[in-house]
Amino acid sequence: MQLSTYDTLLTSIADRFYRDLSPNQKPPRNEYLANLKNDLLGLTATVVDDPPWMLWLKVQERRIKMNNFEFKSLSKDKISAEEIFCMAEIALHLRANSYRARLTTASIESISGAKIDHNVTAKDLVNLRLPDYLWIEWPSFPKKSYDPWITRTVGMFISRFVLLDAPRHRLVTILEHPTAGQTYCQELIKALVENTIANIPCLGYQLIIVQQDDHGYRYIPCMFGHELAEPLTTMLALHKETSDRDKPKHLNAEQVWSNAAIRLLLIAASRGWFTDPAKQMFIEDASSAVLPNSPHVLFARKGTNGREIAIRPDYHTQFKPFAITND
Repeated sequence: MQLSTYDTLLTSIADRFYRDLSPNQKPPRNEYLANLKNDLLGLTATVVDDPPWMLWLKVQERRIKMNNFEFKSLSKDKISAEEIFCMAEIALHLRANSYRARLTTASIESISGAKIDHNVTAKDLVNLRLPDYLWIEWPSFPKKSYDPWITRTVGMFISRFVLLDAPRHRLVTILEHPTAGQTYCQELIKALVENTIANIPCLGYQLIIVQQDDHGYRYIPCMFGHELAEPLTTMLALHKETSDRDKPKHLNAEQVWSNAAIRLLLIAASRGWFTDPAKQMFIEDASSAVLPNSPHVLFARKGTNGREIAIRPDYHTQFKPFAITND
């Protein structure tokens, strides 16, 4: 049976994670996947009863220790900081027993081209009560169809920035530890925390874009967020503005897939993909597309249980898949 991209990804990480073990310590290769999942679950075993924000903090502490260990390692094939970052994310995903989805490339294309109405706010997204951790995957696009940052991407980890749930006094403590060489991501985290302390509720999302090439996998982390009262389009516009300014190495990938990730969350909520704990994996029926390959608008409306996300055709806008702007 063909492995999902998720399992193939974890097997690839396991290959490197167990690389320096002696032959009598290494698990059999056909048990790499199961062993890595157990090892990553072990990373969170001692804090399993803690609230999600505390669990997140503890995993970041252990991620930093792993980074320091790899930095001092004499191995010629060190695990990169980005790969360790992804491992930490997978540990949180596994501990949350969270959901996964496998979509077709046609659906990813159509979802990416959907327009988000300005009436959909960050608060609406919070109230949809989506899982904190998600993995979305799809087959790779044909190389002749789009630019490499699109065709190489095979999936995304999408996670809510749960640290903002921490009590105010814990957030104040976090700000007391300044970080040298602030990156945009660190600046955004600080701004979101400061606003939350000032009783301005905020939402943040972290993305790890997973790309595949001839040499294995590449992991591109990025983050976006804003005040709950702001439209989601404003949140994405802020991300574009700051990433344009900072010019990260994978600028186009970050901007394209951040836009697609928010649309995926709204579609998932509208279609109820992640509501049944007994069904952790949603696999799209290829004979029934999630959205037709034409312009659509995602908007918020009053439902029986509060505001909900609805979808309508948009006859006045050109269909633009993988757009970088959100006009």
